[in-house]
Amino acid sequence: MLNALAAERARIAELEARILDPDLTFYDKNAKKLWKRALQIEIALAQERLDSYKYPVLTLPNEIVSEIFVHFLPAYPICPPLIGLLSPTTLTHICRRWREIALATPALWRAINLSGNDAPGPRYGPGFIAISVAPSFRRGRVLDMISRSRSCSLSIRMDEWDNTSKEVETAAELLRAVIPSVARWEYLTLYLDETHLPPFPAPMPLLCQLELWLGDGSPTARAAKVELPEMPLLRTVILNDAVAARNVNLPWE
Repeated sequence: MLNALAAERARIAELEARILDPDLTFYDKNAKKLWKRALQIEIALAQERLDSYKYPVLTLPNEIVSEIFVHFLPAYPICPPLIGLLSPTTLTHICRRWREIALATPALWRAINLSGNDAPGPRYGPGFIAISVAPSFRRGRVLDMISRSRSCSLSIRMDEWDNTSKEVETAAELLRAVIPSVARWEYLTLYLDETHLPPFPAPMPLLCQLELWLGDGSPTARAAKVELPEMPLLRTVILNDAVAARNVNLPWE
């Protein structure tokens, strides 16, 4: 069937080229008009056959398409890039039907990457490309994802901010943007300089895994203890450096 469609497209292109061919001559204007009209009718019929074809993927039920979309993303709770070809937003740019399905699938928007460069790192595969975006755009995208995720539990990730005042300000702004959804946080990963760590909101009733990286243990590292709020479902804590291990008070200690 696809070969037939390709042949139809080639035929249309050929007929259109013949109509525009300046080297063709006719014995009178009426003959040229009739010839041109005949080709236009043939083009219209070929285009009608093309338009009547339904691609198999567009005949799938919305529920199946939605499930395919979910498998397009990394397995939850891994967070896909916020923007770019591997972000869930890509699925809204294909056609109107796919956009409607994507926006109606909360599971697509439940893993939110707040990272400054939208690149979770090499451990998540070579497809993640660093892309720099304006802080206001990033914040808007984060708010959109929180809204589209509806009542789903969330995976939040902030990874490796640069030690510049601009990035600190952006980090704080993005963290404030996600705070209202704290009751839905299920996985939280923060790779931050110890001076960037905000106070933890309370409570976090669904949080089951917390991962922290707070610095390199230098003499200027954070001295104050990090008090964790109520997290009744917390089962896994990953403290990736000496600063976090020394200063985080676990709820079961």
